[in-house]
Amino acid sequence: MRVVTEFNVRGITANEERAKFMVDHSMGLATALNPYIGYAAAAKVVQEALRTGKPIRQVVLEHELLPADELDRILDPRAMTEPGIPARASGRRRGVTSKT
Repeated sequence: MRVVTEFNVRGITANEERAKFMVDHSMGLATALNPYIGYAAAAKVVQEALRTGKPIRQVVLEHELLPADELDRILDPRAMTEPGIPARASGRRRGVTSKT
């Protein structure tokens, strides 16, 4: 263990900027949106995010599917990774619409 620690672990630091990018661009975040905007709308959000390279959060806000404060609560990585039952969905269901 000392050798592994010395040559493989000691000195490792997290690249916080890269980690935040990876979380923000994770398509898996859309599963947290299902109870709030519905599966079909969440799927459309993912499709647009993949097509444009935008983060899930940005697509949701651009289409005004959820207010920013509610979206922050839903997509909070710490809350999503801690044990327990998440807060109930608001029951709101809206589809993704194009702003063309």
